[in-house]
Amino acid sequence: MLTFIVMVVCFMNRHARFVVANLIQLFIYALQQPVQFNLLYFFIITPVIFLGHWSFTFHFSQFVSKELGFFRILKKNTVPFPQRKLFLKKITKRGTMVQRREAIRGMALLAGGILTGAAGLPKRKVVSDNKFFSYCLNTSTISGQEVGFQEEFRITAKAGYDSIEIWVRDLEKYVTAGGSLGELKKFVADLGLTIENAIGFAQWAVDDEMKRRAGLEQMKREMDMLAQIGCKRIAAPPAGATRPPLLDLFAVGKRYRAVLELGDLTGVTPQLEIWGTSANLYHISQAMFVASAANHPKACILPDVYHMFRGNSGFDSLKLLSGPAIEMFHFNDFTNTIPREQQTDSDRVYPGDGVAPFEQIISSLKNTDSKKVISLELFNKSYWKNDALDVAKTGLEKMKNLVGRFG
Repeated sequence: MLTFIVMVVCFMNRHARFVVANLIQLFIYALQQPVQFNLLYFFIITPVIFLGHWSFTFHFSQFVSKELGFFRILKKNTVPFPQRKLFLKKITKRGTMVQRREAIRGMALLAGGILTGAAGLPKRKVVSDNKFFSYCLNTSTISGQEVGFQEEFRITAKAGYDSIEIWVRDLEKYVTAGGSLGELKKFVADLGLTIENAIGFAQWAVDDEMKRRAGLEQMKREMDMLAQIGCKRIAAPPAGATRPPLLDLFAVGKRYRAVLELGDLTGVTPQLEIWGTSANLYHISQAMFVASAANHPKACILPDVYHMFRGNSGFDSLKLLSGPAIEMFHFNDFTNTIPREQQTDSDRVYPGDGVAPFEQIISSLKNTDSKKVISLELFNKSYWKNDALDVAKTGLEKMKNLVGRFG
């Protein structure tokens, strides 16, 4: 409708021939572009052409109208799509004396370039707005929606997170289905994300030597795969040792060092993760002991709000940990409506929706003088009934609110 009105006004003016000629030239140019942009070029740029026509003096307009005929313009070849810099060069050509047709074409192409850039979805650059924390999404939070492996990355980026935390089993399924690790790495980078960690379950800590050897092989294989997609870390929980007998923590320290040495070879750091429901490594003090016994410069702990509560660790111990001892922290919350011993992973709620002492947690993490990655890790089945993007956005908003209040 706007195009029709503008063209009627043009025909009422004695310079209509010039304007129509430029419109036809623009239409020919638009036909040379990808199909999805043809109508956008013609309908959106038309008002630009009209305004550009009247932005120059009457005398110059008359001169150009006489010099450029209708069929002469139709026969003239259009130029390839220019960059914005070329447009600026054209309108400053020979000082202020420019050909109006070139300027109008330049304005059309400049506007077209803006349209193309928006439709092309340029790489998203995310910088966390807090110097002490960056925000990460563990894909367990939206796993129940079953949106697909790569869609989880898109949702993470669209929700506004800095990074993502994946599960090794999902990556293995992607590879088994024919997915390329190199292409995945580029895909993630193009989204503006980093892969901070991966959740795996290699049995590296068990007493059984054969199982432990197999666990180390599994850990190395997973680290090699993760290194190819740029993943920085992998979780090292007490998989396979969640029931009695109790392990010798000095021995576990040596075993953790062996895993750390695999990390030296691959560039993927194993984080010692506590499980509050396990018979071994359920308490933060045990993880601190094992990390210390490993005597390795990259030894670190992966705490979790829920697991610290479930294993009755308390949160005062966080002030004893220096900066490098914690690189990531799983954020979630717990309620006081279910006894501690009866709470499960699915009872976790959004950070701030429960009774966890986040003022103490965030203050302790901030005082370590080392930037932390806080990762939203939930398994709440009621959240899985909601839209995955909405869940991701809600979780990020709640984490930022807590950091804003206490950080």
